[in-house]
Amino acid sequence: MLREIVTDFVLFSFVEGLLYAMFFNRVCKCKKFNVFEIIVMSIGNCVVSCLFPPIIYQIFMMCWMAFCLYLKNGTDRTTFQYVKYSFLVMFGQLITEMVFAMFYDFVFNIDFSTSSSLTVFIITIPIRIVQFIIVYKLGGLNMKGWIG
Repeated sequence: MLREIVTDFVLFSFVEGLLYAMFFNRVCKCKKFNVFEIIVMSIGNCVVSCLFPPIIYQIFMMCWMAFCLYLKNGTDRTTFQYVKYSFLVMFGQLITEMVFAMFYDFVFNIDFSTSSSLTVFIITIPIRIVQFIIVYKLGGLNMKGWIG
């Protein structure tokens, strides 16, 4: 179990934590996370993703990230806004990953569910680059214009 957690953290959760922190800073205009806070948030995400099945862990991850945002920003915003930001980042990541997974499955016949962790990591590098570009581009837009 510990080996799975360490592997998940090194290959996936830390990179996702960096993307989440960048999204919260650039798009949501929250305070910047320092490296230690990103590591703590990523470890929490990693533990949650290893302990729970996919749908349930996404709910727990949204709660965990909302809690991290609350600890970082305090009462700058409401708790609902922190949950909304966490939902947006999880939903955006889910959409991006599903589009790429379908592309890889139809074009290259690569199934993520049967691939090893290292193979999935290598395959997800382009996904992470696209997510980085999306967060970078969205950071220049006014978030209230598309959230409502």
